[in-house]
Amino acid sequence: MSKETRTIAEEQLHAYVDGQLAAEDRQKIEEHLRHHPADAARVNEWQRQNEAIQALFAPIGEETVPERLRPAVLARKKTSRHGRRWPAMAAALLLLALGGAGGWLARPLFGPPAPAGIQQASLVEEAFNAHRIYTVEVLHPVEVTANEKAHLAKWLSKRLRDPVRIPTLDGEGFALMGGRLLPASNGPAAQFMYEDKNGRRITLYTVRRDGGNQTAFRYARENGINAFYWIDGPLAYALAGEVNRATLQRLARSVYAQLEE
Repeated sequence: MSKETRTIAEEQLHAYVDGQLAAEDRQKIEEHLRHHPADAARVNEWQRQNEAIQALFAPIGEETVPERLRPAVLARKKTSRHGRRWPAMAAALLLLALGGAGGWLARPLFGPPAPAGIQQASLVEEAFNAHRIYTVEVLHPVEVTANEKAHLAKWLSKRLRDPVRIPTLDGEGFALMGGRLLPASNGPAAQFMYEDKNGRRITLYTVRRDGGNQTAFRYARENGINAFYWIDGPLAYALAGEVNRATLQRLARSVYAQLEE
């Protein structure tokens, strides 16, 4: 076996899954996968995950790009409000421009797993655990209630060392209950809890991460709990709840849009 087929980088595997390779390079990857079952299994898992997410977000491709999410508008806002975060958003804005109207929200969110610093598997597992522990609480589901929202945002921003925004989901049928500070594998994390009129609760888990500037959007399910999770600049997010995927999709879109305003 040639040395070339033994040294396939993970970035090349992701490019293969995303259909970004020339025919010759695809043949090299396929030859590599025939002799490396572990890599073949990883590629198969990524392909199935992409298919599931694309199917989930297919209706979005028919929508018109909202004015607030057009590349020029986002660029102006990020430059004026978060100039230091511009490098982290450059790739996402470029993807938005390339994606055009087809898939205005989905396109920049699909991509390879986030780089080292905080592993996405760790992020979503911590979010699942926190959701299970606190959503069943009757008397103390949150540490700081919604009527102290300004204090809650200021306190958690200080602890996470970056501005933390608290999305509003009242228009989606979920009212903010409040939030709390939690320990995470790489430092403090924040959890915000929301509840609808039927008593269903969802949580938004936020933690600081270190590493590159990629933004990825992924779906996971564990023991009846669905979650969408992604990384944006210095913070990582996971929205979890025991609601169906369509409902959580709608909520995740709202959260993401508000965080990008």
